[in-house]
Amino acid sequence: MSKGKDVPVYQREKGKKLFLVALMLENKVGAIADVATRLEKAKLSIESGFISSAGEERYGRCSFYIVATERRPSTEDVAEVLEGSPFAKEVEVKEAHNGVLVESLSFPLRWNSGDRAMLVRTHFFTVMEQGIRSILSSGADVVLYQMGYSHGRPSWKALLSNYKVDSADDLQEISYIYSAAGWGRIEVLSFDKGAKKASVKVWDNFEGLVKPNEVKSGCNFVRGHLSGLFSTVFDKENVKVSEVKCLSRGDPACEFSVAG
Repeated sequence: MSKGKDVPVYQREKGKKLFLVALMLENKVGAIADVATRLEKAKLSIESGFISSAGEERYGRCSFYIVATERRPSTEDVAEVLEGSPFAKEVEVKEAHNGVLVESLSFPLRWNSGDRAMLVRTHFFTVMEQGIRSILSSGADVVLYQMGYSHGRPSWKALLSNYKVDSADDLQEISYIYSAAGWGRIEVLSFDKGAKKASVKVWDNFEGLVKPNEVKSGCNFVRGHLSGLFSTVFDKENVKVSEVKCLSRGDPACEFSVAG
Protein backbone atom coordinates (compact mmCIF):
# COMPACT_ATOMS: atom_id res chain seq x y z
CA MET A 1 0.00 0.00 0.00
CA SER A 2 1.29 3.46 -0.92
CA LYS A 3 2.43 5.69 1.94
CA GLY A 4 2.02 8.80 -0.19
CA LYS A 5 -0.09 11.83 0.69
CA ASP A 6 -2.93 12.81 -1.60
CA VAL A 7 -3.66 16.53 -1.79
CA PRO A 8 -7.44 17.06 -1.61
CA VAL A 9 -7.89 19.30 -4.67
CA TYR A 10 -11.26 17.84 -5.65
CA GLN A 11 -13.54 14.94 -4.85
CA ARG A 12 -16.00 12.98 -6.96
CA GLU A 13 -18.71 10.81 -5.45
CA LYS A 14 -21.51 9.99 -7.87
CA GLY A 15 -24.82 9.13 -6.28
CA LYS A 16 -23.74 10.34 -2.82
CA LYS A 17 -24.44 13.52 -0.91
CA LEU A 18 -20.99 15.15 -0.80
CA PHE A 19 -19.92 18.29 1.07
CA LEU A 20 -16.78 20.37 1.52
CA VAL A 21 -16.33 21.88 4.96
CA ALA A 22 -13.89 24.56 6.16
CA LEU A 23 -13.66 26.00 9.65
CA MET A 24 -11.36 27.41 12.28
CA LEU A 25 -10.68 24.84 15.00
CA GLU A 26 -9.53 25.80 18.49
CA ASN A 27 -6.12 24.46 19.41
CA LYS A 28 -7.27 22.46 22.46
CA VAL A 29 -7.16 18.82 23.51
CA GLY A 30 -10.35 17.09 22.40
CA ALA A 31 -11.27 19.56 19.65
CA ILE A 32 -10.77 17.13 16.75
CA ALA A 33 -12.48 14.31 18.64
CA ASP A 34 -15.49 16.52 19.39
CA VAL A 35 -15.98 17.47 15.75
CA ALA A 36 -15.51 13.88 14.54
CA THR A 37 -18.01 12.57 17.12
CA ARG A 38 -20.65 15.13 16.14
CA LEU A 39 -20.27 14.22 12.46
CA GLU A 40 -20.48 10.50 13.23
CA LYS A 41 -23.70 10.98 15.22
CA ALA A 42 -25.14 12.93 12.29
CA LYS A 43 -24.26 10.05 9.91
CA LEU A 44 -21.62 12.13 8.14
CA SER A 45 -18.39 10.38 7.17
CA ILE A 46 -15.05 12.22 6.74
CA GLU A 47 -13.45 11.22 3.41
CA SER A 48 -10.25 13.31 3.30
CA GLY A 49 -8.91 16.70 4.29
CA PHE A 50 -6.31 18.58 6.29
CA ILE A 51 -5.74 20.31 9.62
CA SER A 52 -3.26 23.17 9.60
CA SER A 53 -0.55 23.52 12.20
CA ALA A 54 -1.95 25.95 14.74
CA GLY A 55 1.39 26.39 16.51
CA GLU A 56 1.02 29.06 19.16
CA GLU A 57 -2.12 30.45 17.55
CA ARG A 58 -5.44 29.85 19.30
CA TYR A 59 -7.13 28.53 16.13
CA GLY A 60 -5.93 26.46 13.19
CA ARG A 61 -7.49 25.95 9.75
CA CYS A 62 -9.38 22.72 9.16
CA SER A 63 -10.98 21.53 5.93
CA PHE A 64 -12.33 18.17 4.78
CA TYR A 65 -14.74 16.38 2.49
CA ILE A 66 -17.66 14.56 4.07
CA VAL A 67 -20.28 12.19 2.71
CA ALA A 68 -23.76 11.66 4.11
CA THR A 69 -23.99 7.92 4.78
CA GLU A 70 -27.75 7.67 5.35
CA ARG A 71 -29.97 10.73 5.15
CA ARG A 72 -29.58 13.60 2.65
CA PRO A 73 -28.92 16.75 4.68
CA SER A 74 -28.63 20.31 3.36
CA THR A 75 -25.57 22.54 3.69
CA GLU A 76 -27.40 24.30 6.52
CA ASP A 77 -27.85 20.98 8.34
CA VAL A 78 -24.13 20.21 8.08
CA ALA A 79 -23.17 23.70 9.22
CA GLU A 80 -25.48 23.38 12.22
CA VAL A 81 -23.76 20.15 13.29
CA LEU A 82 -20.32 21.76 13.20
CA GLU A 83 -21.40 25.04 14.73
CA GLY A 84 -22.61 23.02 17.71
CA SER A 85 -19.01 22.32 18.65
CA PRO A 86 -17.59 24.74 21.24
CA PHE A 87 -14.20 24.43 19.48
CA ALA A 88 -15.33 25.52 15.99
CA LYS A 89 -15.98 28.90 14.44
CA GLU A 90 -16.24 30.47 10.96
CA VAL A 91 -17.86 27.33 9.53
CA GLU A 92 -18.31 27.19 5.75
CA VAL A 93 -20.05 24.37 3.87
CA LYS A 94 -20.20 23.77 0.12
CA GLU A 95 -22.15 21.04 -1.70
CA ALA A 96 -21.05 19.10 -4.78
CA HIS A 97 -22.15 20.25 -8.23
CA ASN A 98 -23.08 17.40 -10.58
CA GLY A 99 -21.11 14.97 -8.42
CA VAL A 100 -17.90 17.01 -8.41
CA LEU A 101 -16.66 19.15 -5.53
CA VAL A 102 -13.55 21.32 -5.92
CA GLU A 103 -11.67 22.67 -2.90
CA SER A 104 -12.39 26.40 -3.16
CA LEU A 105 -12.81 27.37 0.49
CA SER A 106 -9.15 27.47 1.53
CA PHE A 107 -6.99 30.04 -0.26
CA PRO A 108 -4.15 31.00 -0.47
CA LEU A 109 -1.96 27.97 0.06
CA ARG A 110 0.96 28.50 2.42
CA TRP A 111 3.92 26.57 3.78
CA ASN A 112 3.74 26.45 7.54
CA SER A 113 6.59 28.97 7.43
CA GLY A 114 3.98 31.44 6.15
CA ASP A 115 5.34 31.61 2.59
CA ARG A 116 2.80 31.58 -0.24
CA ALA A 117 2.75 28.27 -2.15
CA MET A 118 1.14 26.72 -5.22
CA LEU A 119 0.54 23.20 -6.46
CA VAL A 120 1.47 21.96 -9.93
CA ARG A 121 1.57 18.46 -11.39
CA THR A 122 5.04 17.16 -12.16
CA HIS A 123 4.10 17.12 -15.86
CA PHE A 124 4.27 20.92 -15.70
CA PHE A 125 8.05 20.67 -15.29
CA THR A 126 8.32 18.46 -18.41
CA VAL A 127 6.40 21.02 -20.46
CA MET A 128 8.49 23.87 -19.05
CA GLU A 129 11.78 22.12 -19.85
CA GLN A 130 10.64 21.25 -23.36
CA GLY A 131 9.74 24.90 -23.93
CA ILE A 132 13.13 26.11 -22.71
CA ARG A 133 14.97 23.53 -24.83
CA SER A 134 12.99 24.44 -27.96
CA ILE A 135 14.45 27.95 -27.67
CA LEU A 136 17.89 27.41 -26.11
CA SER A 137 18.75 23.80 -27.05
CA SER A 138 21.63 22.58 -24.86
CA GLY A 139 21.76 26.01 -23.21
CA ALA A 140 18.67 24.92 -21.30
CA ASP A 141 20.92 22.92 -18.94
CA VAL A 142 22.56 26.13 -17.73
CA VAL A 143 19.22 27.91 -17.35
CA LEU A 144 17.64 25.06 -15.39
CA TYR A 145 20.67 24.81 -13.10
CA GLN A 146 20.60 28.53 -12.43
CA MET A 147 16.86 28.43 -11.76
CA GLY A 148 17.43 25.69 -9.19
CA TYR A 149 20.29 27.54 -7.51
CA SER A 150 18.53 30.91 -7.53
CA HIS A 151 15.54 29.34 -5.80
CA GLY A 152 17.47 27.00 -3.52
CA ARG A 153 20.05 29.39 -2.10
CA PRO A 154 17.67 32.00 -0.56
CA SER A 155 15.12 29.33 0.40
CA TRP A 156 17.65 27.27 2.33
CA LYS A 157 19.24 30.38 3.80
CA ALA A 158 15.88 31.30 5.34
CA LEU A 159 15.08 27.74 6.44
CA LEU A 160 18.48 27.18 8.04
CA SER A 161 18.64 30.51 9.84
CA ASN A 162 17.62 28.77 13.08
CA TYR A 163 18.91 25.24 12.40
CA LYS A 164 22.55 24.14 12.50
CA VAL A 165 23.77 21.43 10.13
CA ASP A 166 26.91 19.99 11.67
CA SER A 167 26.46 16.24 11.12
CA ALA A 168 25.08 13.79 8.59
CA ASP A 169 22.08 13.25 10.87
CA ASP A 170 21.39 17.00 10.91
CA LEU A 171 21.55 17.09 7.12
CA GLN A 172 19.35 14.01 6.76
CA GLU A 173 16.61 15.48 8.92
CA ILE A 174 16.43 18.86 7.20
CA SER A 175 16.62 17.28 3.73
CA TYR A 176 13.32 15.52 4.41
CA ILE A 177 11.81 18.82 3.28
CA TYR A 178 12.35 17.57 -0.27
CA SER A 179 10.10 14.56 0.34
CA ALA A 180 7.57 16.69 2.25
CA ALA A 181 7.33 18.92 -0.82
CA GLY A 182 7.04 15.93 -3.20
CA TRP A 183 10.38 16.40 -4.96
CA GLY A 184 12.08 13.13 -3.98
CA ARG A 185 13.55 11.18 -1.07
CA ILE A 186 17.06 12.21 -0.04
CA GLU A 187 19.51 9.69 1.43
CA VAL A 188 22.69 11.21 2.85
CA LEU A 189 25.60 8.95 1.88
CA SER A 190 28.44 11.03 3.33
CA PHE A 191 28.96 14.44 4.90
CA ASP A 192 32.09 16.26 6.03
CA LYS A 193 31.44 19.88 6.94
CA GLY A 194 35.08 20.66 7.61
CA ALA A 195 36.21 19.43 4.20
CA LYS A 196 33.07 20.85 2.57
CA LYS A 197 32.26 17.54 0.92
CA ALA A 198 29.15 15.38 0.76
CA SER A 199 27.28 12.87 -1.36
CA VAL A 200 23.54 12.25 -1.48
CA LYS A 201 21.20 9.92 -3.29
CA VAL A 202 17.75 11.10 -4.41
CA TRP A 203 15.19 8.34 -4.76
CA ASP A 204 12.13 9.04 -6.95
CA ASN A 205 13.59 12.37 -8.00
CA PHE A 206 10.72 14.14 -9.77
CA GLU A 207 13.00 15.72 -12.39
CA GLY A 208 14.50 12.37 -13.35
CA LEU A 209 11.07 10.74 -13.52
CA VAL A 210 9.51 13.41 -15.77
CA LYS A 211 12.56 14.05 -17.96
CA PRO A 212 11.64 13.99 -21.69
CA ASN A 213 12.71 10.65 -23.21
CA GLU A 214 15.11 12.27 -25.66
CA VAL A 215 16.93 14.26 -22.96
CA LYS A 216 19.79 12.50 -21.13
CA SER A 217 21.52 15.57 -19.72
CA GLY A 218 20.63 14.87 -16.10
CA CYS A 219 18.65 16.72 -13.44
CA ASN A 220 20.04 20.22 -13.69
CA PHE A 221 17.31 22.00 -11.73
CA VAL A 222 17.65 19.68 -8.72
CA ARG A 223 21.45 19.80 -9.02
CA GLY A 224 21.28 23.60 -8.82
CA HIS A 225 18.88 23.46 -5.89
CA LEU A 226 21.23 21.13 -4.02
CA SER A 227 24.06 23.57 -4.72
CA GLY A 228 21.90 26.18 -3.01
CA LEU A 229 21.49 23.85 -0.03
CA PHE A 230 25.18 23.06 0.35
CA SER A 231 26.25 26.63 -0.36
CA THR A 232 24.16 27.53 2.69
CA VAL A 233 25.42 24.64 4.82
CA PHE A 234 29.08 25.30 3.92
CA ASP A 235 28.62 29.11 3.86
CA LYS A 236 30.21 29.35 0.44
CA GLU A 237 28.73 30.58 -2.84
CA ASN A 238 28.17 28.21 -5.76
CA VAL A 239 29.32 24.96 -4.20
CA LYS A 240 29.97 22.47 -7.01
CA VAL A 241 27.45 19.64 -7.29
CA SER A 242 27.93 16.88 -9.87
CA GLU A 243 25.35 14.26 -10.80
CA VAL A 244 27.12 10.91 -11.07
CA LYS A 245 24.01 8.75 -11.52
CA CYS A 246 20.57 9.64 -12.89
CA LEU A 247 17.14 8.07 -13.22
CA SER A 248 16.82 9.45 -16.74
CA ARG A 249 19.92 7.44 -17.74
CA GLY A 250 18.59 4.18 -16.34
CA ASP A 251 20.06 4.26 -12.84
CA PRO A 252 17.77 3.25 -9.93
CA ALA A 253 18.21 6.68 -8.29
CA CYS A 254 19.97 9.99 -8.85
CA GLU A 255 23.24 10.46 -7.00
CA PHE A 256 25.07 13.72 -6.45
CA SER A 257 28.64 14.44 -5.38
CA VAL A 258 29.29 17.72 -3.56
CA ALA A 259 32.67 19.47 -3.31
CA GLY A 260 33.06 22.93 -1.78
